Amino acid sequence: MKRIFILFFIIFMGFCVFAQNEPDRRDFKFYQRISGGYIFGGQVYNQDFEYNPGVEIQGVYGLKLSKRVSVGVGTGITVLEDEQFLPVFAEVNGLTSKKNNPAALSMQVGYAHGWYSGYDDVEGLEFRGGIYFDAGLGKQLLVSENISVLFRVSYRHQFAQMQFETFNNPDYREAVHYDMLVLSLGIVNFN
Repeated sequence: MKRIFILFFIIFMGFCVFAQNEPDRRDFKFYQRISGGYIFGGQVYNQDFEYNPGVEIQGVYGLKLSKRVSVGVGTGITVLEDEQFLPVFAEVNGLTSKKNNPAALSMQVGYAHGWYSGYDDVEGLEFRGGIYFDAGLGKQLLVSENISVLFRVSYRHQFAQMQFETFNNPDYREAVHYDMLVLSLGIVNFN
């Protein structure tokens, strides 16, 4: 877990270095993004993988640090078959070139509150979300001077925890991990 945060920090600092090398940095712009996506993936539980697809919607508000680098904060909702997550996250986006339709790199890290809506017959079942991270690659297509369409493919890992009662342990806890491939389409508006 510590290695993951170190990797995110190194990549974030790399984006900041690119932003400082940009000559037109003094004109900051804000941006808003709304996106929807389909999730392929599932849950890793007791060393087994259970396919668990879903959908998501996200909204982000951020600041363009340069022509190629932006940072933002956002929230959304992720709905899987029996689990739902409400994430709050920070993101860093980088464009690979200054051309009109560049490739885009993005990273998100945050915490997602979770709840379970499956079977209710397990005594004392509590489901909690946890930290998640998401790293993606996409294509940003310029529609007008201030509007772009962003197609993105990303890998997401979501941590969660399940607690329930068993015959010999009234407070059994189990870590649950979700590995997902997210395909999303969004609209980005620059002010």
